[in-house]
Amino acid sequence: MGAGSECILRKDSGNHMLLCHLPNACLNNNQLSKIRMKIIEPHTPEEFAQYYKLRYETLRRPWSQPEGSERAEDDATAIHAMLVEDTGEAIGICRLHLATPQEGQIRFMGIREDRQGQRLGDQLLHYLEEKARAMGATHMTLQARENAVNFYRRNGYEVVEKTHLLFGSIQHYKMARQL
Repeated sequence: MGAGSECILRKDSGNHMLLCHLPNACLNNNQLSKIRMKIIEPHTPEEFAQYYKLRYETLRRPWSQPEGSERAEDDATAIHAMLVEDTGEAIGICRLHLATPQEGQIRFMGIREDRQGQRLGDQLLHYLEEKARAMGATHMTLQARENAVNFYRRNGYEVVEKTHLLFGSIQHYKMARQL
Protein backbone atom coordinates (compact mmCIF):
# COMPACT_ATOMS: atom_id res chain seq x y z
CA MET A 1 0.00 0.00 0.00
CA GLY A 2 1.10 3.54 -0.57
CA ALA A 3 2.48 5.96 1.97
CA GLY A 4 -0.11 7.00 4.50
CA SER A 5 -2.29 3.95 3.83
CA GLU A 6 -3.02 1.45 6.54
CA CYS A 7 -4.48 -2.03 6.60
CA ILE A 8 -5.58 -3.78 9.80
CA LEU A 9 -6.67 -7.41 10.05
CA ARG A 10 -9.06 -8.21 12.91
CA LYS A 11 -11.11 -11.25 13.89
CA ASP A 12 -14.86 -10.83 14.17
CA SER A 13 -17.43 -13.57 14.84
CA GLY A 14 -15.13 -16.31 13.58
CA ASN A 15 -14.30 -14.49 10.33
CA HIS A 16 -11.30 -12.30 9.71
CA MET A 17 -12.45 -8.72 9.43
CA LEU A 18 -10.37 -6.40 7.31
CA LEU A 19 -10.61 -2.64 7.81
CA CYS A 20 -8.66 -0.81 5.14
CA HIS A 21 -7.98 2.81 4.36
CA LEU A 22 -7.33 2.89 0.63
CA PRO A 23 -6.80 5.63 -1.92
CA ASN A 24 -10.01 6.25 -3.89
CA ALA A 25 -9.56 7.45 -7.46
CA CYS A 26 -12.69 9.65 -7.16
CA LEU A 27 -11.24 11.76 -4.35
CA ASN A 28 -8.91 14.71 -4.80
CA ASN A 29 -5.92 15.87 -2.73
CA ASN A 30 -4.88 12.31 -1.76
CA GLN A 31 -7.93 11.90 0.45
CA LEU A 32 -8.54 8.40 1.75
CA SER A 33 -11.86 6.67 1.96
CA LYS A 34 -12.67 4.03 4.53
CA ILE A 35 -13.76 0.76 2.96
CA ARG A 36 -14.85 -2.17 5.10
CA MET A 37 -14.07 -5.67 3.89
CA LYS A 38 -14.18 -9.15 5.34
CA ILE A 39 -13.10 -12.63 4.36
CA ILE A 40 -15.87 -15.20 4.25
CA GLU A 41 -16.02 -18.85 3.33
CA PRO A 42 -18.86 -19.07 0.81
CA HIS A 43 -21.69 -21.39 1.84
CA THR A 44 -24.86 -20.29 0.07
CA PRO A 45 -25.57 -20.82 -3.64
CA GLU A 46 -25.49 -17.03 -4.10
CA GLU A 47 -22.08 -16.71 -2.43
CA PHE A 48 -20.67 -19.57 -4.51
CA ALA A 49 -22.12 -18.04 -7.69
CA GLN A 50 -20.28 -14.79 -6.91
CA TYR A 51 -17.11 -16.71 -5.99
CA TYR A 52 -17.02 -18.71 -9.22
CA LYS A 53 -17.95 -15.66 -11.30
CA LEU A 54 -14.93 -13.76 -9.98
CA ARG A 55 -12.72 -16.84 -10.38
CA TYR A 56 -13.78 -17.04 -14.03
CA GLU A 57 -13.40 -13.29 -14.66
CA THR A 58 -9.89 -13.09 -13.15
CA LEU A 59 -8.37 -16.44 -14.08
CA ARG A 60 -10.08 -17.72 -17.23
CA ARG A 61 -11.91 -15.06 -19.26
CA PRO A 62 -8.74 -13.03 -20.06
CA TRP A 63 -7.44 -16.10 -21.94
CA SER A 64 -10.74 -16.75 -23.76
CA GLN A 65 -11.45 -19.93 -21.79
CA PRO A 66 -15.03 -21.22 -21.61
CA GLU A 67 -17.26 -20.69 -18.60
CA GLY A 68 -17.01 -23.74 -16.37
CA SER A 69 -13.24 -23.96 -16.83
CA GLU A 70 -12.82 -22.09 -13.53
CA ARG A 71 -14.11 -25.13 -11.63
CA ALA A 72 -11.96 -28.04 -10.45
CA GLU A 73 -12.91 -31.63 -9.66
CA ASP A 74 -11.77 -31.33 -6.05
CA ASP A 75 -13.56 -28.03 -5.27
CA ALA A 76 -16.05 -29.84 -3.03
CA THR A 77 -13.27 -30.89 -0.64
CA ALA A 78 -11.44 -27.54 -0.60
CA ILE A 79 -11.76 -24.52 1.69
CA HIS A 80 -12.78 -21.47 -0.32
CA ALA A 81 -12.17 -17.90 0.84
CA MET A 82 -13.71 -14.76 -0.63
CA LEU A 83 -12.86 -11.17 0.23
CA VAL A 84 -16.04 -9.09 0.09
CA GLU A 85 -16.77 -5.41 0.54
CA ASP A 86 -19.38 -4.36 3.11
CA THR A 87 -21.83 -4.20 0.18
CA GLY A 88 -21.32 -7.96 -0.27
CA GLU A 89 -19.49 -7.56 -3.58
CA ALA A 90 -16.60 -10.00 -4.10
CA ILE A 91 -13.20 -8.48 -4.77
CA GLY A 92 -10.90 -11.47 -4.17
CA ILE A 93 -10.98 -15.25 -4.11
CA CYS A 94 -8.62 -18.09 -3.19
CA ARG A 95 -8.77 -21.77 -2.32
CA LEU A 96 -6.98 -24.15 0.08
CA HIS A 97 -6.65 -27.87 -0.48
CA LEU A 98 -4.73 -30.30 1.71
CA ALA A 99 -2.60 -32.32 -0.73
CA THR A 100 -1.40 -34.40 2.27
CA PRO A 101 -2.08 -33.96 5.99
CA GLN A 102 1.14 -31.89 6.20
CA GLU A 103 0.92 -30.00 2.87
CA GLY A 104 -1.54 -27.23 2.19
CA GLN A 105 -1.92 -26.14 -1.41
CA ILE A 106 -3.11 -22.70 -2.50
CA ARG A 107 -4.97 -22.53 -5.81
CA PHE A 108 -7.12 -20.11 -7.78
CA MET A 109 -5.95 -16.81 -6.22
CA GLY A 110 -7.61 -13.90 -8.00
CA ILE A 111 -8.22 -10.24 -7.17
CA ARG A 112 -10.63 -8.10 -9.17
CA GLU A 113 -8.57 -6.13 -11.69
CA ASP A 114 -9.56 -2.69 -10.37
CA ARG A 115 -8.44 -3.67 -6.83
CA GLN A 116 -5.08 -5.25 -7.65
CA GLY A 117 -1.91 -3.73 -6.21
CA GLN A 118 -3.52 -2.93 -2.83
CA ARG A 119 -2.08 -5.98 -0.98
CA LEU A 120 -5.53 -7.55 -0.68
CA GLY A 121 -4.20 -10.90 -1.89
CA ASP A 122 -1.90 -10.95 1.15
CA GLN A 123 -4.97 -11.08 3.39
CA LEU A 124 -6.53 -14.04 1.57
CA LEU A 125 -3.21 -15.87 1.55
CA HIS A 126 -2.62 -15.36 5.27
CA TYR A 127 -6.20 -16.36 6.09
CA LEU A 128 -5.82 -19.70 4.27
CA GLU A 129 -2.34 -20.31 5.66
CA GLU A 130 -3.82 -19.98 9.17
CA LYS A 131 -6.57 -22.46 8.21
CA ALA A 132 -3.93 -24.90 6.92
CA ARG A 133 -1.86 -24.52 10.10
CA ALA A 134 -4.95 -25.18 12.25
CA MET A 135 -5.58 -28.36 10.21
CA GLY A 136 -2.05 -29.59 10.95
CA ALA A 137 -0.20 -28.55 7.78
CA THR A 138 3.47 -27.75 8.23
CA HIS A 139 4.18 -26.35 4.77
CA MET A 140 2.43 -24.79 1.80
CA THR A 141 2.84 -25.24 -1.95
CA LEU A 142 1.32 -23.55 -4.98
CA GLN A 143 1.70 -23.08 -8.72
CA ALA A 144 2.35 -19.39 -9.39
CA ARG A 145 1.87 -17.67 -12.69
CA GLU A 146 5.05 -15.90 -13.77
CA ASN A 147 3.56 -12.46 -13.09
CA ALA A 148 2.66 -13.51 -9.50
CA VAL A 149 6.04 -14.94 -8.43
CA ASN A 150 7.13 -11.71 -6.71
CA PHE A 151 3.81 -11.48 -4.85
CA TYR A 152 4.39 -14.93 -3.36
CA ARG A 153 8.08 -14.22 -2.68
CA ARG A 154 7.02 -11.16 -0.69
CA ASN A 155 4.83 -13.53 1.34
CA GLY A 156 7.66 -15.94 2.18
CA TYR A 157 7.41 -18.44 -0.70
CA GLU A 158 10.43 -19.64 -2.68
CA VAL A 159 10.56 -20.98 -6.22
CA VAL A 160 11.11 -24.74 -6.23
CA GLU A 161 11.03 -25.29 -9.99
CA LYS A 162 9.68 -24.06 -13.32
CA THR A 163 6.71 -26.28 -14.18
CA HIS A 164 4.10 -25.94 -16.93
CA LEU A 165 2.56 -23.56 -19.45
CA LEU A 166 -1.14 -22.94 -18.88
CA PHE A 167 -3.17 -22.31 -22.04
CA GLY A 168 0.10 -22.57 -23.96
CA SER A 169 1.28 -19.15 -22.79
CA ILE A 170 1.26 -18.66 -19.00
CA GLN A 171 4.45 -19.98 -17.40
CA HIS A 172 3.97 -21.47 -13.93
CA TYR A 173 6.44 -22.09 -11.10
CA LYS A 174 6.06 -24.42 -8.16
CA MET A 175 6.62 -22.42 -4.97
CA ALA A 176 6.71 -23.49 -1.33
CA ARG A 177 7.14 -22.23 2.23
CA GLN A 178 7.20 -23.60 5.75
CA LEU A 179 4.36 -22.62 8.08
